[in-house]
Amino acid sequence: MLPEKYDRKSCWSDYLVHFEHIASINGWHQLEMAKFLGASLKGEAQKAFTDLPPHERHSYQAMCNALSRRSGVEKQGLIYRVRLQNRTQGPDESIVELGQALKRLIVRAYSRVSDEFAIDAFRNALKDPELKKVCIKPTPGI
Repeated sequence: MLPEKYDRKSCWSDYLVHFEHIASINGWHQLEMAKFLGASLKGEAQKAFTDLPPHERHSYQAMCNALSRRSGVEKQGLIYRVRLQNRTQGPDESIVELGQALKRLIVRAYSRVSDEFAIDAFRNALKDPELKKVCIKPTPGI
């Protein structure tokens, strides 16, 4: 099984999960992962690979670091936190769809999040004031 191509148009973190899942299925070691990752890049992502010194093109970690820097992963957490703060329920968006969208934003914005934080984000994003009342904070210890 081969990974999809990556061109920096999609989210690097999502692609990395996909790539590492394929690597696990295939039983690839670090050197094989570096080779397949290099072969899977195209467009702007290929430029990040090309800009690496030749000896780093065989290092999976060096390649991932370069692609992370190019994609601005370090700054993306802040971007997702701002999006999370400003996220509200769309006019035709169901509660389930809102919850899924918020979960995705929370995962991208923070590495660890409490249930209370997630419930607050959900409550704040709801448009219906009656539903906001129903979303009460969990009682500690229950």
